Amino acid sequence: MSFIIFSVMLFFLAILENRGLFKLSALLIGLFYSLTFAYGYDWINYYDTFLDVRSGDISSFFTEPGYLLLMQLFNALGFGFPQFTAIISLLMYGSIYFFCKDMNNPSLAFFTLFSILSFFMLTEQVRQGLALCILLWGIRGLHQGNIRHFLIVVFVAVFFHISAIISVLFLFIRKNTGAGMLKFSLTSSLFVIGLLYALYHPEIFSNIPFVGQKIVAYARFFEEKNVGFWEYILGSRLVFIYFFLYLLLFIIRKQERGIYSGVNSVFMLFLSRLSPYLVRVGYFFVPYLVISVDDYMSQQGKGFHTRLNKLLYIIIIFMVSSIPAWNPVYWEGSKTFLTIFSNTHDINNEILRKCDILRAHYDHIVIEQCR
Repeated sequence: MSFIIFSVMLFFLAILENRGLFKLSALLIGLFYSLTFAYGYDWINYYDTFLDVRSGDISSFFTEPGYLLLMQLFNALGFGFPQFTAIISLLMYGSIYFFCKDMNNPSLAFFTLFSILSFFMLTEQVRQGLALCILLWGIRGLHQGNIRHFLIVVFVAVFFHISAIISVLFLFIRKNTGAGMLKFSLTSSLFVIGLLYALYHPEIFSNIPFVGQKIVAYARFFEEKNVGFWEYILGSRLVFIYFFLYLLLFIIRKQERGIYSGVNSVFMLFLSRLSPYLVRVGYFFVPYLVISVDDYMSQQGKGFHTRLNKLLYIIIIFMVSSIPAWNPVYWEGSKTFLTIFSNTHDINNEILRKCDILRAHYDHIVIEQCR
């Protein structure tokens, strides 16, 4: 599977940390995923919506207007769906490249973003992935103190996915002090406890715009599957991986002041794995993690002189990158894909193949064509 192959390659490049190899790897991976698509399943709903927009139906599968407007634009320009996905992927990977290129450890930054985001954000949940990549243009400015520019970027990102609003929490996690870390940990924990309460009492939150119905849907899923809180937690490998990453950064925090923001970022990643409808929230904190640890990791050597703390960080990130291989649905779904040159016949055959996989594993399917 291409995601695992590229992660292995980036694993070693993160240790070598050579700017020339970083540029080459970013170009190779960006082009590859711009020329191919259809690894998972969400793209099928995107494809249906693209065709609806072409026929004049803009009632849409989407709530936020940004991605829908892009579909209207590219339909008006005469692009097909494969070409549309190619340009969107190029925009996302281009944003990631420019975000990483001026860092002390560009290969490590690219490796971290690719390992955690590539399959789920940049390939499956593309609207949110695009919103996250838009935020990359404001996060670095925020880290340097430009709050106004950051808030403008957040405003734009929300048009592509409402969950981007969670990034305003960066205003708090950027405070690199022990007291700030403790305050953020307590506040975010209380926030997540409230959301977890919503999962088991969805009727209280059902009337909240945008998110209320999603909370109800997740609650029904848990009820039908009879999945308890502890059963879900203990069945999630990522809960434990993010916990180990949190411990690593917490232990080294006194060695480098900037690590406090990284601890907060990983803590949000950890909390986001405690519930299925918080998972997407956690992804927004990955870029700030990358910025927070950059200075410290640059002091930890490279190549054969890489120190243990940096090596442990890289190994943990690589463990995250292997997530698709753990789930047979994602593993099977990512084995076949389409290209920018695929025609309607190819797309329909791939949809049938993907639907067969989903039906073999799930009774309740969110992909409309597969129901």
